[in-house]
Amino acid sequence: MLKYVTLTLSFLCLTLLVANAALFEFTVICMEDENHALHFSSYEQGILLGVISIGCILGTYPSIKLHDYFGFKYCFTLMGLLSAVGTLVVPLFGHMFYVILLDQLIQGVALASAFLALGVLPAAIGDDSQSGFFGSILTCSMQLGPILVMPVSGCLCSSHFGWQGAYVLFSAFTTVAFLLFFVVYEKYTERKQLSLIKGSYLEINSLHDENENETSSVPYRLIFASASFWGLMFVDFGDTCGYQLFMFYGPTYLNKVLHYEIEETGFFAAVPHLLSMLSKTVGGFFLDRSSCVSAGLRTMLFIAVSEMGMVLSFAVLAFVTAETAFLGQVMLNMLTVFSGLAFIGMISGSHIVGQQYAYLLTSAIAVQDSIAGLAVPLLVSLIAPNYAEQEWKLVFLVLTTMLLATTCAFLLLTKVEPAKWTMTQIK
Repeated sequence: MLKYVTLTLSFLCLTLLVANAALFEFTVICMEDENHALHFSSYEQGILLGVISIGCILGTYPSIKLHDYFGFKYCFTLMGLLSAVGTLVVPLFGHMFYVILLDQLIQGVALASAFLALGVLPAAIGDDSQSGFFGSILTCSMQLGPILVMPVSGCLCSSHFGWQGAYVLFSAFTTVAFLLFFVVYEKYTERKQLSLIKGSYLEINSLHDENENETSSVPYRLIFASASFWGLMFVDFGDTCGYQLFMFYGPTYLNKVLHYEIEETGFFAAVPHLLSMLSKTVGGFFLDRSSCVSAGLRTMLFIAVSEMGMVLSFAVLAFVTAETAFLGQVMLNMLTVFSGLAFIGMISGSHIVGQQYAYLLTSAIAVQDSIAGLAVPLLVSLIAPNYAEQEWKLVFLVLTTMLLATTCAFLLLTKVEPAKWTMTQIK
């Protein structure tokens, strides 16, 4: 029972980290309506949205070192409380540009710990037969965070609480959730350690916090020189560019090219998030339960097939017109489904390759995702500045080629098996 309480609290904390990072995106309209003299230009909004990626890159290394020195539960809880403080700063000091900039930077730094958590929690909470499914459940927080923010911020913005109420509410929820997580996770890991000791074995890969005073010699040089590591990074970069293109420009493409009405655009842009959550859950269960092939081989096939699904989706989108708008909507849905499946495959691959150092690989994925978040708007601004149909065709063909290249690099470079550098001893 305690296992599933820990899993639920972990999922809630991850969801709130993502929600806090998305809060400005859904409340900026309320801020403009309240005082037009303080509204943000499109240029300023671009900076404020982009700084989250910069914060995530800057926060990755501190998150890793906090984990190495103090243990996961202290690192994750501290980052969660930092996110809560950053969220509270905005209503306390007002929605001036530099206040929002500070908050967005803080949210990016805190968000880096979410990716580290994906490298720790599945193995720490579940056993080998559950880690894939638990990992897929936890990754659904990436979709649920924005979905949670939409109705809550909308209701509060239109009430007498205003946009400030949304920030205060999410800050309070984040504080309570992370404090509860700290207490429950500590009890669970203590109980798990005791049961392992009674069983006369110690599974280091599953226990990141039980021995807080013991440190391991992390082989950074060997990890970063590993072909398997770079194969995972390449395929993640291609996958994330494809996903971020939908996240940033999906509604714009639906409206400008496929000519959906604004009301329809909002609905159709939300559907892929829900489908992605469902596919991740089913995919994680499949990863754990499929025993006809080895874990490494099925993870590699899982990633490769999902990436080829994204390639096919982008290739079809390149030739979709307003007359075949329904096909375009279907391909956007398939794109997010395949991207979600590929992502849980990468998390599973990080655990298999990295073992006790899986959190380093998932943290590196955070950096990759942030770089992609900065690269995609630049790509679109260069190739499709007018959002014209032919410009989007070129964007989709570029993404198709990129995904093919990064998937081939993954298949050539990565062996989905425990790397040699995982064979280290605890000091």
